Amino acid sequence: MPDGDGMTAGPTFDYVFVHGACAESASWNGVIRCLHECGHRSVAVADPLRGLEGTPPTSAT
Repeated sequence: MPDGDGMTAGPTFDYVFVHGACAESASWNGVIRCLHECGHRSVAVADPLRGLEGTPPTSAT
């Protein structure tokens, strides 16, 4: 399918980003912006867990 520049657009993909232990979902904002500009869908999910306290035992293995 041609895009606005008359070039053929490639496939688009969906991305889900999860931050690491010492970061937050906003750390992916730059990557998400670039992906959106290329026509991809992406989201960074917030994981409220910060360490093993409050984490269910089955998840802390």
